[in-house]
Amino acid sequence: MSVIIKRGTTIPTESSNVYHTLEDNQKMMNIDIFEGERPQTKNNHLLGEFQMTNLPPMPRGQVNIKVTLKVDADGLLEVTAENLATKDKKSITITAEAGRLSEDQVQEMIKEAERHADSDKKEAERLETRNRLESHLYHVGQTLDENNDWIDPEELKAAVDLVDETKGWLERNPDGETSEFSHMHSEVDAMVGPIMRGLYESRARDGGAGVDEEL
Repeated sequence: MSVIIKRGTTIPTESSNVYHTLEDNQKMMNIDIFEGERPQTKNNHLLGEFQMTNLPPMPRGQVNIKVTLKVDADGLLEVTAENLATKDKKSITITAEAGRLSEDQVQEMIKEAERHADSDKKEAERLETRNRLESHLYHVGQTLDENNDWIDPEELKAAVDLVDETKGWLERNPDGETSEFSHMHSEVDAMVGPIMRGLYESRARDGGAGVDEEL
């Protein structure tokens, strides 16, 4: 869960974040609005939800949705999502009476967050490490596919097989440990790193476009 408006912010206020699609040709995005102190949505209070639909068919990460939260002086919350490419917008309004937490409930959630601070931090690190690995696999796979003519066939097959195997492991082990995700990331880098460096050098010699050295 990402925080758009932090606790204690003076109202009226307005703040935005931009979110990206997570899959190729993703057709819709759920916009869920939570109130709470914990990093995972399951431990917070759902205020409202809606969907951005009819997203244009594009590769993962290339459709950008700007979500804006605006709170007026009376505590009225307006949530707007805008497709930055098409300018399509959707919004909902959440009143102070419509399911918002009372002050006592807010204070209890703060205490709950303090009690679970250490475990929440570890879980946030685990999820971040998993997401980094997932994103890394996507970009490595994309680069291998786009540059397959420049890579030794045997090296290419070995790299593609490892990427596919690691993706499969991720799907089977969504609750894996931080150390496991880090180990998988290192294994992919150990094989793919030399291939990418060789690819970069080959294309540079031939005057072609370079590749992302961070891969």
